Amino acid sequence: MTEIIQGFFVDLVNSTVDAFDKQLMTSFESVLRVETLAGGNTVLSSGSIEKIYQYIYLFVSALIVLKFLYKGFTIYVLWRDGDADSSPQDMLIGAIQAIVVIIAFPTIYNIMANVTSEFASTIMSLIRLPSSGPSSAGGTGVGEAFALIPLVGMGLTDIIILLIYLILFAVLYVKLLQRGFELLILRLGVPFACIGLLDSDYGVWKSYIQVLLKTLFTSVIQLVAMSVSLTMVATGHIILDNATYKFLFSADGRNLQETADVFQLTAAEQNILLAGERGKALCLLGRQHVHVDFDLPDYKLELMGKGGGR
Repeated sequence: MTEIIQGFFVDLVNSTVDAFDKQLMTSFESVLRVETLAGGNTVLSSGSIEKIYQYIYLFVSALIVLKFLYKGFTIYVLWRDGDADSSPQDMLIGAIQAIVVIIAFPTIYNIMANVTSEFASTIMSLIRLPSSGPSSAGGTGVGEAFALIPLVGMGLTDIIILLIYLILFAVLYVKLLQRGFELLILRLGVPFACIGLLDSDYGVWKSYIQVLLKTLFTSVIQLVAMSVSLTMVATGHIILDNATYKFLFSADGRNLQETADVFQLTAAEQNILLAGERGKALCLLGRQHVHVDFDLPDYKLELMGKGGGR
Protein backbone atom coordinates (compact mmCIF):
# COMPACT_ATOMS: atom_id res chain seq x y z
CA MET A 1 0.00 0.00 0.00
CA THR A 2 2.86 2.34 0.86
CA GLU A 3 4.47 1.68 -2.52
CA ILE A 4 1.24 2.55 -4.32
CA ILE A 5 0.92 5.84 -2.44
CA GLN A 6 4.60 6.58 -3.02
CA GLY A 7 4.24 5.87 -6.74
CA PHE A 8 1.22 8.17 -6.94
CA PHE A 9 3.17 11.01 -5.30
CA VAL A 10 6.16 10.41 -7.58
CA ASP A 11 4.00 10.74 -10.71
CA LEU A 12 2.23 13.78 -9.27
CA VAL A 13 5.50 15.54 -8.41
CA ASN A 14 7.06 14.82 -11.80
CA SER A 15 4.04 16.04 -13.77
CA THR A 16 3.66 19.14 -11.60
CA VAL A 17 7.30 20.19 -11.92
CA ASP A 18 7.21 19.60 -15.67
CA ALA A 19 4.09 21.79 -15.97
CA PHE A 20 5.67 24.58 -13.91
CA ASP A 21 8.84 24.36 -15.96
CA LYS A 22 6.98 24.77 -19.26
CA GLN A 23 4.71 27.56 -18.06
CA LEU A 24 7.10 29.67 -15.96
CA MET A 25 8.61 31.80 -18.73
CA THR A 26 5.37 31.89 -20.73
CA SER A 27 3.55 33.12 -17.65
CA PHE A 28 6.00 35.98 -17.27
CA GLU A 29 5.02 37.19 -20.72
CA SER A 30 1.44 37.13 -19.46
CA VAL A 31 2.46 39.13 -16.38
CA LEU A 32 3.85 41.90 -18.56
CA ARG A 33 0.87 41.76 -20.91
CA VAL A 34 -2.01 40.22 -18.99
CA GLU A 35 -4.30 40.59 -22.01
CA THR A 36 -2.39 37.72 -23.68
CA LEU A 37 -3.26 35.49 -20.71
CA ALA A 38 -6.98 36.25 -20.94
CA GLY A 39 -7.20 35.34 -24.63
CA GLY A 40 -8.89 37.04 -27.54
CA ASN A 41 -12.53 36.22 -26.77
CA THR A 42 -12.74 37.65 -23.25
CA VAL A 43 -13.33 41.04 -21.69
CA LEU A 44 -9.59 41.50 -21.14
CA SER A 45 -8.53 40.84 -24.73
CA SER A 46 -5.90 42.97 -26.45
CA GLY A 47 -8.56 44.76 -28.47
CA SER A 48 -10.68 45.64 -25.44
CA ILE A 49 -7.63 46.88 -23.48
CA GLU A 50 -6.67 49.10 -26.42
CA LYS A 51 -10.20 50.52 -26.61
CA ILE A 52 -10.20 51.21 -22.86
CA TYR A 53 -6.88 53.01 -23.14
CA GLN A 54 -8.12 55.09 -26.09
CA TYR A 55 -11.19 56.14 -24.09
CA ILE A 56 -9.03 57.04 -21.09
CA TYR A 57 -6.69 58.95 -23.41
CA LEU A 58 -9.55 61.08 -24.75
CA PHE A 59 -11.01 61.58 -21.27
CA VAL A 60 -7.69 62.61 -19.73
CA SER A 61 -6.90 64.88 -22.68
CA ALA A 62 -10.08 66.79 -21.88
CA LEU A 63 -9.06 66.94 -18.21
CA ILE A 64 -5.64 68.31 -19.18
CA VAL A 65 -7.25 71.08 -21.24
CA LEU A 66 -9.64 71.92 -18.38
CA LYS A 67 -6.81 71.95 -15.83
CA PHE A 68 -4.68 74.12 -18.12
CA LEU A 69 -7.50 76.66 -18.48
CA TYR A 70 -8.35 76.54 -14.77
CA LYS A 71 -4.76 77.04 -13.61
CA GLY A 72 -4.25 79.82 -16.15
CA PHE A 73 -7.40 81.60 -14.97
CA THR A 74 -6.65 81.27 -11.23
CA ILE A 75 -2.97 82.27 -11.60
CA TYR A 76 -2.98 85.04 -14.21
CA VAL A 77 -6.52 86.43 -13.87
CA LEU A 78 -7.53 85.92 -10.24
CA TRP A 79 -3.95 85.84 -8.83
CA ARG A 80 -5.09 83.34 -6.24
CA ASP A 81 -2.89 80.35 -7.02
CA GLY A 82 0.76 79.87 -7.95
CA ASP A 83 3.19 82.57 -9.05
CA ALA A 84 1.74 85.11 -11.44
CA ASP A 85 5.26 86.25 -12.37
CA SER A 86 6.12 82.83 -13.83
CA SER A 87 5.83 82.37 -17.57
CA PRO A 88 2.71 80.63 -18.92
CA GLN A 89 5.11 78.85 -21.25
CA ASP A 90 6.12 76.46 -18.44
CA MET A 91 2.53 75.34 -17.94
CA LEU A 92 2.06 74.98 -21.70
CA ILE A 93 5.18 72.83 -21.96
CA GLY A 94 3.86 70.64 -19.13
CA ALA A 95 0.57 70.16 -20.97
CA ILE A 96 2.40 69.21 -24.17
CA GLN A 97 4.59 66.76 -22.22
CA ALA A 98 1.51 65.12 -20.72
CA ILE A 99 -0.12 64.65 -24.15
CA VAL A 100 3.10 63.26 -25.66
CA VAL A 101 3.60 60.79 -22.77
CA ILE A 102 0.00 59.59 -22.99
CA ILE A 103 0.32 58.94 -26.74
CA ALA A 104 3.78 57.36 -26.57
CA PHE A 105 3.36 55.29 -23.39
CA PRO A 106 1.91 52.11 -25.03
CA THR A 107 4.90 51.95 -27.39
CA ILE A 108 7.37 52.75 -24.60
CA TYR A 109 5.83 50.09 -22.38
CA ASN A 110 6.05 47.43 -25.11
CA ILE A 111 9.75 48.22 -25.56
CA MET A 112 10.30 48.12 -21.80
CA ALA A 113 8.38 44.82 -21.52
CA ASN A 114 10.48 43.24 -24.30
CA VAL A 115 13.72 44.35 -22.65
CA THR A 116 12.56 43.09 -19.25
CA SER A 117 11.46 39.75 -20.69
CA GLU A 118 14.79 39.32 -22.48
CA PHE A 119 16.66 40.22 -19.29
CA ALA A 120 14.69 37.68 -17.25
CA SER A 121 15.07 34.91 -19.84
CA THR A 122 18.84 35.52 -20.02
CA ILE A 123 19.19 35.29 -16.24
CA MET A 124 17.13 32.09 -16.19
CA SER A 125 19.24 30.56 -18.97
CA LEU A 126 22.41 31.29 -16.99
CA ILE A 127 21.13 29.40 -13.94
CA ARG A 128 19.67 26.58 -16.04
CA LEU A 129 20.94 23.07 -15.35
CA PRO A 130 22.58 21.18 -18.22
CA SER A 131 20.47 18.30 -19.50
CA SER A 132 21.14 15.32 -21.71
CA GLY A 133 18.32 16.17 -24.10
CA PRO A 134 16.74 19.27 -25.59
CA SER A 135 14.81 21.58 -23.34
CA SER A 136 11.04 21.46 -23.25
CA ALA A 137 9.33 23.99 -25.47
CA GLY A 138 9.08 27.23 -23.58
CA GLY A 139 10.72 25.68 -20.52
CA THR A 140 13.75 26.59 -18.47
CA GLY A 141 15.47 23.22 -18.59
CA VAL A 142 14.49 22.33 -15.03
CA GLY A 143 12.07 19.61 -16.08
CA GLU A 144 14.87 17.52 -17.63
CA ALA A 145 17.19 18.17 -14.67
CA PHE A 146 14.49 17.10 -12.26
CA ALA A 147 14.77 13.62 -13.65
CA LEU A 148 18.17 13.49 -11.93
CA ILE A 149 16.47 13.08 -8.55
CA PRO A 150 15.94 9.43 -7.61
CA LEU A 151 12.31 9.97 -6.65
CA VAL A 152 11.55 6.31 -6.60
CA GLY A 153 14.21 5.81 -3.94
CA MET A 154 12.99 8.65 -1.79
CA GLY A 155 11.09 8.09 1.38
CA LEU A 156 7.41 8.92 1.64
CA THR A 157 8.18 11.76 4.07
CA ASP A 158 10.59 13.40 1.62
CA ILE A 159 8.05 13.17 -1.19
CA ILE A 160 5.36 14.77 1.02
CA ILE A 161 7.80 17.60 1.89
CA LEU A 162 8.45 18.07 -1.82
CA LEU A 163 4.70 18.10 -2.49
CA ILE A 164 4.25 20.82 0.16
CA TYR A 165 6.98 22.82 -1.58
CA LEU A 166 5.13 22.53 -4.89
CA ILE A 167 1.93 23.77 -3.23
CA LEU A 168 3.78 26.83 -1.90
CA PHE A 169 5.33 27.25 -5.35
CA ALA A 170 1.83 27.25 -6.86
CA VAL A 171 0.79 30.00 -4.43
CA LEU A 172 3.75 32.13 -5.56
CA TYR A 173 2.85 31.33 -9.14
CA VAL A 174 -0.66 32.70 -8.63
CA LYS A 175 0.78 35.81 -6.93
CA LEU A 176 3.05 36.32 -9.92
CA LEU A 177 0.02 36.30 -12.21
CA GLN A 178 -1.70 38.67 -9.79
CA ARG A 179 1.07 41.19 -10.41
CA GLY A 180 0.08 41.10 -14.06
CA PHE A 181 -3.33 42.52 -13.21
CA GLU A 182 -1.64 45.10 -10.95
CA LEU A 183 0.55 46.15 -13.87
CA LEU A 184 -2.54 46.39 -16.09
CA ILE A 185 -4.24 48.78 -13.64
CA LEU A 186 -1.04 50.82 -13.37
CA ARG A 187 -0.75 50.98 -17.15
CA LEU A 188 -4.32 52.21 -17.51
CA GLY A 189 -3.71 54.80 -14.77
CA VAL A 190 -0.65 56.37 -16.43
CA PRO A 191 -2.74 58.98 -18.34
CA PHE A 192 -4.23 60.22 -15.05
CA ALA A 193 -0.73 60.49 -13.56
CA CYS A 194 0.30 62.58 -16.57
CA ILE A 195 -2.03 65.34 -15.38
CA GLY A 196 0.56 66.06 -12.70
CA LEU A 197 3.05 67.16 -15.39
CA LEU A 198 1.19 70.47 -15.52
CA ASP A 199 2.34 71.24 -11.98
CA SER A 200 5.77 72.62 -11.20
CA ASP A 201 6.55 69.64 -8.93
CA TYR A 202 5.09 67.11 -11.44
CA GLY A 203 2.34 66.10 -8.98
CA VAL A 204 1.97 62.34 -8.59
CA TRP A 205 3.87 61.56 -11.80
CA LYS A 206 7.24 60.73 -10.19
CA SER A 207 5.86 58.55 -7.41
CA TYR A 208 3.46 56.79 -9.82
CA ILE A 209 6.23 55.83 -12.24
CA GLN A 210 8.33 54.61 -9.32
CA VAL A 211 5.51 52.30 -8.24
CA LEU A 212 5.16 51.01 -11.80
CA LEU A 213 8.87 50.27 -12.12
CA LYS A 214 9.03 48.66 -8.65
CA THR A 215 6.14 46.34 -9.53
CA LEU A 216 7.81 45.46 -12.83
CA PHE A 217 11.23 44.63 -11.35
CA THR A 218 9.68 42.87 -8.35
CA SER A 219 8.05 40.52 -10.84
CA VAL A 220 11.43 39.87 -12.46
CA ILE A 221 13.06 39.12 -9.10
CA GLN A 222 10.20 36.82 -8.10
CA LEU A 223 10.41 34.95 -11.41
CA VAL A 224 14.17 34.43 -11.10
CA ALA A 225 13.85 33.37 -7.45
CA MET A 226 11.17 30.83 -8.38
CA SER A 227 13.36 29.48 -11.16
CA VAL A 228 16.33 29.21 -8.78
CA SER A 229 14.25 27.36 -6.19
CA LEU A 230 12.96 24.95 -8.84
CA THR A 231 16.55 24.36 -9.97
CA MET A 232 17.65 23.70 -6.38
CA VAL A 233 14.88 21.14 -6.01
CA ALA A 234 16.01 19.56 -9.28
CA THR A 235 19.46 19.00 -7.78
CA GLY A 236 17.97 17.34 -4.70
CA HIS A 237 18.17 20.18 -2.17
CA ILE A 238 14.83 19.55 -0.50
CA ILE A 239 15.75 18.60 3.07
CA LEU A 240 16.34 21.04 5.89
CA ASP A 241 20.02 20.22 6.30
CA ASN A 242 20.86 20.73 2.63
CA ALA A 243 23.28 23.54 3.55
CA THR A 244 25.50 21.10 5.50
CA TYR A 245 27.80 18.35 4.34
CA LYS A 246 28.70 15.02 5.89
CA PHE A 247 31.67 12.71 5.60
CA LEU A 248 31.13 8.97 6.11
CA PHE A 249 34.18 6.81 6.69
CA SER A 250 34.50 3.08 7.35
CA ALA A 251 31.53 1.17 8.74
CA ASP A 252 30.45 -2.42 8.95
CA GLY A 253 27.80 -4.70 10.40
CA ARG A 254 24.71 -3.13 11.91
CA ASN A 255 26.32 0.32 11.83
CA LEU A 256 26.70 0.07 8.05
CA GLN A 257 23.12 -1.17 7.62
CA GLU A 258 21.66 1.67 9.69
CA THR A 259 23.80 4.25 7.86
CA ALA A 260 22.67 2.86 4.49
CA ASP A 261 19.02 3.04 5.56
CA VAL A 262 19.27 6.60 6.88
CA PHE A 263 21.19 8.07 3.92
CA GLN A 264 19.81 5.70 1.26
CA LEU A 265 23.22 4.48 0.10
CA THR A 266 23.64 2.33 -2.97
CA ALA A 267 25.46 -1.00 -2.93
CA ALA A 268 28.59 0.60 -4.41
CA GLU A 269 28.57 3.30 -1.74
CA GLN A 270 28.19 0.69 1.00
CA ASN A 271 31.19 -1.16 -0.39
CA ILE A 272 33.30 2.00 -0.03
CA LEU A 273 32.46 2.18 3.67
CA LEU A 274 32.83 -1.57 4.14
CA ALA A 275 36.32 -1.59 2.58
CA GLY A 276 37.54 0.88 5.22
CA GLU A 277 40.53 2.03 3.19
CA ARG A 278 42.60 4.81 4.64
CA GLY A 279 41.91 8.22 3.10
CA LYS A 280 38.70 7.14 1.38
CA ALA A 281 35.29 8.46 2.42
CA LEU A 282 31.82 9.26 1.17
CA CYS A 283 30.77 12.93 1.13
CA LEU A 284 27.06 13.79 1.33
CA LEU A 285 25.97 17.15 -0.12
CA GLY A 286 22.21 17.30 0.20
CA ARG A 287 21.15 14.30 -1.88
CA GLN A 288 24.37 14.19 -3.86
CA HIS A 289 26.87 11.50 -2.82
CA VAL A 290 30.51 11.98 -3.81
CA HIS A 291 33.41 9.54 -3.42
CA VAL A 292 36.30 11.45 -1.81
CA ASP A 293 40.00 10.51 -1.58
CA PHE A 294 42.06 12.29 1.09
CA ASP A 295 45.74 12.63 0.15
CA LEU A 296 47.51 13.93 3.26
CA PRO A 297 51.20 14.87 3.25
CA ASP A 298 53.56 13.21 5.73
CA TYR A 299 53.91 16.23 8.00
CA LYS A 300 50.12 16.33 8.56
CA LEU A 301 50.07 12.63 9.36
CA GLU A 302 52.78 13.23 11.97
CA LEU A 303 50.65 15.98 13.56
CA MET A 304 47.79 13.52 13.96
CA GLY A 305 49.87 11.14 16.02
CA LYS A 306 49.93 7.35 15.94
CA GLY A 307 46.96 6.47 18.11
CA GLY A 308 43.72 5.12 16.60
CA GLY A 309 42.63 4.99 12.97
CA ARG A 310 44.08 2.93 10.17
